[in-house]
Amino acid sequence: MADKLLLREQERTALATQLDTSMETSFHNVFREFLPLLQQHPGVDPPPPPPPNHGQPQQLRPNINFPTFAGEDPDGWIFNADQYFSVYNTSDALKIVVASAHLKGGANQWFRWRRTKTAVNSWEQFCTLVRERFAPEKFVDARLAINTINQQGTIREHIPEYEHLLNFVDFPEDYLISCFIRSLKPRIGTTVKLLAPQKLLEAFTKAFHQEESYAAVTKTVTR
Repeated sequence: MADKLLLREQERTALATQLDTSMETSFHNVFREFLPLLQQHPGVDPPPPPPPNHGQPQQLRPNINFPTFAGEDPDGWIFNADQYFSVYNTSDALKIVVASAHLKGGANQWFRWRRTKTAVNSWEQFCTLVRERFAPEKFVDARLAINTINQQGTIREHIPEYEHLLNFVDFPEDYLISCFIRSLKPRIGTTVKLLAPQKLLEAFTKAFHQEESYAAVTKTVTR
């Protein structure tokens, strides 16, 4: 009996020693990790561990360079700037600072003067000022232009001119299709109208094909 009691006592002593050693090692590892931080920032609690991402990979933001602007294609530049700001969740006030820092040449000279005359308080106001100064359409009524534009060159040349006006109007697609067909040269527009396209892209495609067909017929006749 005495031997058994002695053996149990020895087991308890060994277990207690092992537990003490394990706790000492754990505390040592903790202090070794956070002591340098506490020494650098005395009185500041160590940062909490990062929240779990539940197995989802961390999403990295793409590295996008902010576009510069020297006075050409203001709407294209504003569109690219808006894409940049949407990625980096930029505040309205900071948008003006970032955008104005990327104005070059004549655009830079213009804004440096303009801001001394007008307080620019919002991104929308900034974009309006840029368009008023640099958009060639500032002297054109886009709603009137899209109803009166006529094809001068090829379909490939005409479509970008027509698409450019689309950025300044808000008409239903069926009306835009009608305006496009009316703008075509008669020999092309008449056939495209008979084909009754339901989408503007479809109208563009049919106009391309009709122009190619007419060119092929003309080439055959002239041989």
